[in-house]
Amino acid sequence: MIIVAEKEKPLFEIEKQETAETEDSEREVWEFMTPSAWFNSIGLEGSIFASTYQETRRQIQETAKRNGHDVIIEVGCGTGDVVGMLQTDVPCIGIDINQEFVNFCVEKYQREGCDFF
Repeated sequence: MIIVAEKEKPLFEIEKQETAETEDSEREVWEFMTPSAWFNSIGLEGSIFASTYQETRRQIQETAKRNGHDVIIEVGCGTGDVVGMLQTDVPCIGIDINQEFVNFCVEKYQREGCDFF
């Protein structure tokens, strides 16, 4: 990161402005990302993320079984590719702020013991 102080403008304001610009860029990506586009980029077998998601699910399933957890909750579940695909008897809950993504999860991973909000 390169920070240049301007005359009569404190350095921290410049950093704050850069952070706001980054947040705006991220917001733009998420505002235009559809659940199907996100799912296709990470959830399909050929995705570069597929092995990471598989390993995450494996670790969650093993931990839940070993420790006798009552529930598995994923906050920020997106398209449900982790919690929705878990193979466990432990009840699962996925939570996301984007209702369009929640609706996608409900349609794709509807089963007893797995709810999305």
